Amino acid sequence: MRRVVSSTVRLFALILGGCGAVLLGLLVYGALVPPAGELCHGESAGVPNYHCRTVRYEEAQRSLDELYDQGDEIPESEIARRLFQLVSSSFVHRSQSYRTRPWDNWYFWFRSVAAPTRFESELLVDSQDPVLLWKRGGGFCHQAAWIYVAHLRSLGVDARLLKLPNHYLAEVFEPGSGWRVVDVDLNIFWESSYEELMASSDAEQAIRNRIQEVGYGERKREKHVRAYLEGRSHPVRLQYLYDPELYAAEVQSRLFLWLFPMALLGGSSLLFWLSARIRSK
Repeated sequence: MRRVVSSTVRLFALILGGCGAVLLGLLVYGALVPPAGELCHGESAGVPNYHCRTVRYEEAQRSLDELYDQGDEIPESEIARRLFQLVSSSFVHRSQSYRTRPWDNWYFWFRSVAAPTRFESELLVDSQDPVLLWKRGGGFCHQAAWIYVAHLRSLGVDARLLKLPNHYLAEVFEPGSGWRVVDVDLNIFWESSYEELMASSDAEQAIRNRIQEVGYGERKREKHVRAYLEGRSHPVRLQYLYDPELYAAEVQSRLFLWLFPMALLGGSSLLFWLSARIRSK
């Protein structure tokens, strides 16, 4: 009887230890995966900072650290422009948004697999972690805008997201000037609010000219002109990409991701000890 109990306890110890080792292995792998090193993603648009970055992640982070160190001494308008240059030049447009991998956040990834609907599953893996997204180097317009907005707020600058039917922009508040609309994905910092831009009698041509100045060809230019104009009737302003509670849970889970597998390994060691004690009696 004692041998059976000991073997059962040992089996549970092996299961706990195996699960803990797998989860910890995923995290170690994720930590060792280097920041996006390739300079281009997919087909080149012929425009710097769109499919091809001009600044590597490591360089951008060094400049970001300097910005945090000097933040109290720099006007908010300068912070907004310097951060815009960093994000737009080091986070590029991909053919799809960045999806959370098991080694990024195994907890959210497993939750997405078990989600009862496709919508909930997509919501869980479409990461809102601005630190992770920037490190991975590329995604959709909503992720580029969110990286910019989230870091601006942490630098003490008022910012928010502007959702159009087929595009995401950022808005930053500059004291004395008001809100400025920023298209991080297309690398455009507008010197006006979205409403001021749309109220212009030649809004469509002004947008077309500005996008063309950046270097986009006719197909991409017209696509994005339409995206700007389609939001004219009902732009939606957001403080977060999706659910703020989901965002907080993703950021706060960083510590839990490491503690849980360590607890499993600790529990496994305890059960092995208990199994040995039972067998020796």
